[in-house]
Amino acid sequence: MIATSNKTNAERAAPTVRRWSSGLIARSIALLVATVPAHAEAPSEPACKADCVQALVNGLHLSIPRVYFASPPKGDGTNHDIFLSALLPDLAPATRKNRLAVPSAVWGEGWGPTLNMLIEEPRAATFHTILKAHLGRDVLTGSYPIWDGLETASSEDPHQQNDGFFLREDDKLNFIMTCTINGTVNFPACVEFFFYRNALVQLTFGRHRISDWRSIRDSAIAFIDRFTILPSDREGPRDAR
Repeated sequence: MIATSNKTNAERAAPTVRRWSSGLIARSIALLVATVPAHAEAPSEPACKADCVQALVNGLHLSIPRVYFASPPKGDGTNHDIFLSALLPDLAPATRKNRLAVPSAVWGEGWGPTLNMLIEEPRAATFHTILKAHLGRDVLTGSYPIWDGLETASSEDPHQQNDGFFLREDDKLNFIMTCTINGTVNFPACVEFFFYRNALVQLTFGRHRISDWRSIRDSAIAFIDRFTILPSDREGPRDAR
């Protein structure tokens, strides 16, 4: 079983995992990156019509309703990381009004339906470079137990606070997720990492929603698709790398 305590029903079926070194996830959590398949093209006209915040993140031009920002970027928004907050499952903005409308029982897990989204410029190497630096090889080798479509890995270090999950197809890493181990903090969370065009996206949500990892990722990609503005000359098909 994954090294957790007080597991949710969704996690109890998880198999015994092969362990990562104790420092790998702890040292690399802010650097983990992966690629995701291309999704629908961004709309030809901006989806945001009023009170929009313009942001340019490493070439990714976004126009997002101000209501999603706790602190919108200053100035013209050029080359700023952006932090957004929404409510699952439909990614409504996490305004006070919307949060109060959520039944109190849903907040029992601490995170409740909150989804935090950080879109930033990658300031590090690729995930494969990180693997090479820490494990001495470019790709993971060997067989890792499968849980809910993801291969699983964790640490044997009793002080380690994270489990690791990854999606690998044809020896290529396509998705990375780390989750705080239940019982190590009051409100354990999961963080998904992936590239959207040239920007690095991090999604943070309560670990009790771990079984929804795929739909959360897809909803976030659709959200970014919706508020991305493409150049007037229209680019070719999106390359998520």
